[in-house]
Amino acid sequence: MSTRVTPSSTTIPSVPHTAAGATAFRYVALTTEVADAVRATLTSPRYGHPAHVEVAKGHGPCRHCLRTFDVGQERRILFTLDPFDGLEYARSAAVKS
Repeated sequence: MSTRVTPSSTTIPSVPHTAAGATAFRYVALTTEVADAVRATLTSPRYGHPAHVEVAKGHGPCRHCLRTFDVGQERRILFTLDPFDGLEYARSAAVKS
């Protein structure tokens, strides 16, 4: 059983974004608690799935600091996360037909 660590929007960076013709929304960074848990365990904090470490193949952004990655130079950790866990938002899923 994994420890449940959820994202928080308090006192962490966020970046506003508005697409043409769309409602404005904010990118909210993951808490340091979540980022540190993933770095320490190399597993997703809610699901316990293994994380994958690789050299960045794209610019990002990092979900903790919201800065882009230096492609081919910086390492990143990819992991499963549901930023809406505990909130009443629709989620998508797939099953074989």
